[in-house]
Amino acid sequence: FGEADCPEDDTTGYGIWSASLILAQWIASLSSSTTTATTVSSRMVVDWRGKSVLELGAGCGVPGLAAAVYQRPDHVVLTDLNPTTVENLQHNVNLNFNNNNNDNNNTSTSISTKVEACVMDWSRSSTSWPKPIQTSNKNDDDKNNNKNDNKNNKFDIIVGSDLIYQKSIVPWLMGVLTESLRENGGIFLYCAPDTDRDGLQEFLNLLLTNNNDNDNDN
Repeated sequence: FGEADCPEDDTTGYGIWSASLILAQWIASLSSSTTTATTVSSRMVVDWRGKSVLELGAGCGVPGLAAAVYQRPDHVVLTDLNPTTVENLQHNVNLNFNNNNNDNNNTSTSISTKVEACVMDWSRSSTSWPKPIQTSNKNDDDKNNNKNDNKNNKFDIIVGSDLIYQKSIVPWLMGVLTESLRENGGIFLYCAPDTDRDGLQEFLNLLLTNNNDNDNDN
């Protein structure tokens, strides 16, 4: 795992972790015709269309991409700190969406989801809004302008998987949630392995204490 004093060098996002696959599968299942309030929390049986979604510590971006494909929100932002990880995120976006216009070939819908990969530093959550990586895409200027316009907006739904690996980053993550999650109805979906990972229990306790809407899949 990455060291607390140099988290930008953390390379754990280069691989796909089991928790991200479980979260992605769960997000995809919410669109199933068999999904009811008896199979998942009734708070999750909502229409994601028109919503904004942020994935924290996205790594390869599997949960966020699943949200874009199966739930069709208005906007999905996949974030991580390591620039190379974010470049790989953008590659995955390009693989799954046609020229980032988000016209998925497997699903016909009138809703177009904007998906982008951005760098986000949790340690400076109040000043470090997700920043698009530099690419040669001719739409970069428009993307950057749109991001600046949205700087003061909050996300309707935040997702994350296996984000905590040491106690020292818990305050940073809580700060990000406070800064980025919409009040009065914002949803945080988190999936983590059932382990004694350093800081995990403290994080879960803080979520409950702060009355955040969250489902914990262990």
